[in-house]
Amino acid sequence: MDKYSFLKNLDLDKEIIKIIENDIFLENYSIGEEILTPENPINVVSIILSGGVRQIKKDSTKKYQYQPIYKYTKNDFLFIPELINSISNSYFYVASSDLKLLSIKKDNFLNLISENNILRR
Repeated sequence: MDKYSFLKNLDLDKEIIKIIENDIFLENYSIGEEILTPENPINVVSIILSGGVRQIKKDSTKKYQYQPIYKYTKNDFLFIPELINSISNSYFYVASSDLKLLSIKKDNFLNLISENNILRR
């Protein structure tokens, strides 16, 4: 699914789609690829178009051991609570399968939801 098909399925007003389509972009990740680490600030909001993401906490004493926290799947949003509440990230987000995300940069997202009531929902 491309970004235009996804937006069309949201049943949004055409004017809102015109506003959003210029700010969103697609991201692709392969299985096992890190999407975000604790060293990186959260600077995007994403929705999963296909695939899955594991939120994990790595065990510092065992290099390859990790504790699963949560698994995100198709149509789940990533990073909204952390971004809106300015919470620092202490987790790793890893693609649990081949992954396609529809993303928007933090500043663009916050501007859009502050200026458009329909997008707040």
